[in-house]
Amino acid sequence: MLTSSKMNVLLIEDDDYKLKALYELLESELHPSKISIAKSLNGAIKAISKSNFDLAIVDMSLPTYELALDRQGGSPEGFAGEDILRFIEAESGKTQMIVVTQLSEFSDGSITKSLDELRISLKTDLGERYLGLVYYSGRHGAWRDALKLLLSEVKR
Repeated sequence: MLTSSKMNVLLIEDDDYKLKALYELLESELHPSKISIAKSLNGAIKAISKSNFDLAIVDMSLPTYELALDRQGGSPEGFAGEDILRFIEAESGKTQMIVVTQLSEFSDGSITKSLDELRISLKTDLGERYLGLVYYSGRHGAWRDALKLLLSEVKR
């Protein structure tokens, strides 16, 4: 088992305000040795391909690429987080996963899922390394307690 200080965490979030709140909570609850940040689908895939992570905190709606001064990152994709979770499940044998999202409905134009439908399909498809989904609503709120509860389930 890992101790908290040995944990390597990947935080995948494109909203700076939410990113800061999540980062601070992870620091205070897990005291990980490292928190890496990705702000896009492509950035997350690159990070997962290069490093081993014990835990990934994944937003559902992300741009394809990270924003750069000379180009935009693209429109957020409603199921980008789901693509990342499936990549982790296929390519990273030990990474545990938690979704933190502030959307209550997800769509890619052809498919729409409610928060509850997404929660059920992820648990069914991803198995025991998927720890759960937290609905984020503002810097302070019930999401903090819900995430702390899921973090207490992280195998260290």
